Amino acid sequence: MLILTQKVAVKKDILVQDMGGELVLLNLASEEYFGLDDIGNVMWSCLKESDSLQSAYDRLLERFDVSPEVLKQDFLNLVAQFVEHDLVEVTNP
Repeated sequence: MLILTQKVAVKKDILVQDMGGELVLLNLASEEYFGLDDIGNVMWSCLKESDSLQSAYDRLLERFDVSPEVLKQDFLNLVAQFVEHDLVEVTNP
């Protein structure tokens, strides 16, 4: 289970490419790729630029006009998918 106090880092073997509005992530180790829409793109960017889930979440709160709880749930669900597909590494502080 993910919690906002955890640290996060993008795995080194992930290739990221903007394909005209859709962000495509390629896991070079598994050869799987993933497409992100505009909101997923913003979440990925905040995650990539932050050292913790809390820091990324705080940035997202500034960008989106949505309930904090809804954003938290959506964000943690997306991060869980990133972890499941070995795109990011999440560790305890």
